[in-house]
Amino acid sequence: AVGYQVKLGFLMSKVAFPLFSRTEDLDALRHLRFRVLQTQSVLLFPLLTTLIVVGPELVTLLYGRRWEGAAFPTQVLAVAGMATIAASAGSSLALAAGKERPLLLFNVIRLAVLTAVVVWSSSFGFRTVAVAIAIHQVVFVGVQFAYLESRHVGIPLRQTWAALVPAAVASAVALSIAYPAVR
Repeated sequence: AVGYQVKLGFLMSKVAFPLFSRTEDLDALRHLRFRVLQTQSVLLFPLLTTLIVVGPELVTLLYGRRWEGAAFPTQVLAVAGMATIAASAGSSLALAAGKERPLLLFNVIRLAVLTAVVVWSSSFGFRTVAVAIAIHQVVFVGVQFAYLESRHVGIPLRQTWAALVPAAVASAVALSIAYPAVR
């Protein structure tokens, strides 16, 4: 499931760049980024929230008891999927705004940190790697919002967080339905 979110993120990037690059001014770019972030997160966050809740039962149902150990990494990587969805149009936004250099610096640092995180956590087992990757994704979404989108493109952080409020509400609704259903 997380693989599908990553593929969707790549697809979103391919769609977002032409949309962002056609905007007339920075205000239109900000508004479009708000709508893109809000729409994709409100559609996908509740699905990932449901996956987090029903992960153990779903993995066992689909793959059998032998795969029970895959439930926890699935749940943790669903959190990373949420971060990936929130960040998916960030590169396209930076490119459309003409901020190639800050985007390159951000991606080089992100890759170096991810490499270090995976190398360090791999000696502790697969569960630790999954948790470390999820933490990395969430932290770097915050860095992307603050460094790329706010500092270099001029999108206020409060506007970015406001775009995620409907997704948080939809996720809370999904949680309130899925949790009692599973338990």
